[in-house]
Amino acid sequence: PKDALMPDGLIDKILDELSEIGYANRISFYNNNEPLLDKRIFDIVARARRRLPRTYLEIKTNGLVLTAEHVLRIFEAGLDQLYVNDYVPDGQPSRHILQVQEALDRLEHAGRQVNGRFISERLVISTRQVNEVLSTRAGTAPNRGALHEPLRLACFRPFEMMTVNPAGDVGVCSSDRYFRNPMGNVTTFNYDANDNLK
Repeated sequence: PKDALMPDGLIDKILDELSEIGYANRISFYNNNEPLLDKRIFDIVARARRRLPRTYLEIKTNGLVLTAEHVLRIFEAGLDQLYVNDYVPDGQPSRHILQVQEALDRLEHAGRQVNGRFISERLVISTRQVNEVLSTRAGTAPNRGALHEPLRLACFRPFEMMTVNPAGDVGVCSSDRYFRNPMGNVTTFNYDANDNLK
């Protein structure tokens, strides 16, 4: 699929409607993409924090473009947790991520906090294998393992997570990276405080 950015108007619509219902769960600013490539990400997080003060905001990044300044800016914007998946072939942290970590450690040892909390409380760095297979991504992962018979387990993901793509499509399955089975679109859905659909 072609790279796409969610329009600012749609971001604001989603945030406003979540604010209307007092949403206080989790928002993850990623879905099979690299969120730090969107130069608006700091502003998007800040807008979400203003409208949804009790919501848990998180980002996962592969860390390829991450800098210590990015970490400070994203936490200053109001992010709760930043996860870095450092994909390496040998299980050893990449030189780039080690440099970012060292810069942040120096700041923290000097007493630097962001919004009253130390950086290390909200930054999780994990090394991951480049060829690691974690799931089939609803059957769309190119490196998925073979499934010889259907699983005999119920899937809880549709009941705990909703994924919205840049066009506003909502997938039945949050792991359906291509949104092949959409269940609706948030651009055509309107909510009001009286629980009436428009």
